[in-house]
Amino acid sequence: KCGGFRAGCQQQKAEGRSQKPEIGIPDSRLTAHRSPLTSHPSPPLPANVAGELRALDLTACLHQACDFLLRWQIGVETHADDYWDPKRGWIKRPCAAWMCGAFPGDWFLGGAHDEQGRVWRMGSGPIWHTGQAIWALAMARARFNGAARERLDRALAEGGHYLTRLQILEGPNRGAFWTPPHSLPPGWNAGTEATGVYMMPGEWVEPKQKLCTSDMSEAVGGLLTAGDLLKDPAMIETCRRWGEWLAREVNFKPGYYYHWFSANQPGGSEMKRFWQPDDGVQGLLAVKFNNADWLQRYHDGVKRCIEWPIDLKEYPAQQARSFYWNSSFLWPVIDGRVPGDRGQGHPGKGDRDRALKKLEEYTRWLLGLVEPDGMVGFKYQDKGGLEDRLGTSGDGAATAMGARMCYQLWRNTGDPRWCEAAVPLLRWIVKAQMRGPEANGHDGAIPFCRWMLDAKTGKRFQFMRSISTIFAIMALSEWRGLVEERKS
Repeated sequence: KCGGFRAGCQQQKAEGRSQKPEIGIPDSRLTAHRSPLTSHPSPPLPANVAGELRALDLTACLHQACDFLLRWQIGVETHADDYWDPKRGWIKRPCAAWMCGAFPGDWFLGGAHDEQGRVWRMGSGPIWHTGQAIWALAMARARFNGAARERLDRALAEGGHYLTRLQILEGPNRGAFWTPPHSLPPGWNAGTEATGVYMMPGEWVEPKQKLCTSDMSEAVGGLLTAGDLLKDPAMIETCRRWGEWLAREVNFKPGYYYHWFSANQPGGSEMKRFWQPDDGVQGLLAVKFNNADWLQRYHDGVKRCIEWPIDLKEYPAQQARSFYWNSSFLWPVIDGRVPGDRGQGHPGKGDRDRALKKLEEYTRWLLGLVEPDGMVGFKYQDKGGLEDRLGTSGDGAATAMGARMCYQLWRNTGDPRWCEAAVPLLRWIVKAQMRGPEANGHDGAIPFCRWMLDAKTGKRFQFMRSISTIFAIMALSEWRGLVEERKS
């Protein structure tokens, strides 16, 4: 059985928080649930921006990116899961049952690292990559019909079922998820000689059986969306159980959340200086399940997120992507998927206006990193970390995230500067999309970083991460939708 951590609940009681605090929003407002995919209408694009985006052919880029992601989903269309054994080299095997439906985190293309063109690496957390991937595919779903939509729905179902299989159903951490590679479900490696998780050439890591809350939160938004679209009660119930665990064990005081838990023993919780459940999922769950307590907790987090200063001393050791993740907590209250707090006598307006200002602040900093070709130019500087050791530069995922942030600001302010700022980012996505012989089977993928030189072979290689393609699909779906609205 899994261990848990009860200090959060005890601290809540010590601080006097009731189980169902009184809040200023009538419960009836929570019943008007919208899917995480939908929010209020967008203003029409200016003609010049619509023309530039139409010339880029976002539709073709979107379709190719989705095709790549669907082809690389583990065990659905590939029916194989290659893994590295330190004694025997590359092993081809049928997909392990618990892995079926997951999306790989990252791998290498070209150079000494690449023998098959498909080097699975589980080090980046398949649970959150899978959650974000099925969310992205759900956003793109409206652009597909017939057999193409059926193929996409199959991927949503398999990805959602992968996540539900990882949920812990007993013990103090019931409702949480196993979060590979930090923790692995019992029997994950049955029938193999592997005892750990392949991280990169020469690095084989033994899981420390820790549960990562941020990996879970990035998975739940996609799972909730897929459950709504497919009308799958098991997926919806999985999200409800996780929401209960989040409130019971993680949200230990207003606006504060633990980031790590021990799976095998009580206690041992850790907290980052600043982290809140990504994508504002606590607010989305509050609306979905008509839970006033969860809504109040989300608004407590919104206030803290707005007040938290952007400390640029932290970000060089983090990632440009942190600008996106930190701001994503605010998006549901910005675009109306979650009602605002009436604490100041104005139904949600104060929270929304301040949240918009905070999102604008984060976006300006990210756009300040954009290089002349439109890619967010950022070198990861976490000394000793994988990206630092590889020497990566540029960030394709952050480029797509920046386009999404501009989209949020455009549709919620109508300020044309934000849609104009998105054009170079989208242009980079379209031009950088991989195709031809050098793609080596990765046609449709969006590069994660700039090409690097392998000192051993003298050849170029890529450190690939699926998040660059995942967030590109999200951004392309959003901006393509606006182009289509402008045409009609």
